Amino acid sequence: MMGAVEEQIRLVSRIVNGEIHRPEVERELDRIAKQYGEDCFNSYVVTRKPKPWSMEYLEELRALSVRGAGSREFYLYMAEVSDEVHKGVPKWLVIAAGIVIAIALVAVLVFLVNER
Repeated sequence: MMGAVEEQIRLVSRIVNGEIHRPEVERELDRIAKQYGEDCFNSYVVTRKPKPWSMEYLEELRALSVRGAGSREFYLYMAEVSDEVHKGVPKWLVIAAGIVIAIALVAVLVFLVNER
């Protein structure tokens, strides 16, 4: 059963670091269950916390996993929290903001040059 525990520890690390998302976590859990049996997961009832979630909360979930909160439901919830925490700002918004700032800077420079 040690192999299953090691795989679950690696899975938790990947979840917390945002390297794997909920759909992939589900597939990983299926693979682990197929390899080691369903009983490799602990019995643990998840208590969901309302949003907004933070990295601090995700670290609390990691600590719970170390203390034995290793049910399938727990890992899927942890992945959901991680996806929310790591989603960040959409790239198109960052690009649009950069363009607006660049245009504003050019406008200010043109104004200052014309004032002299």
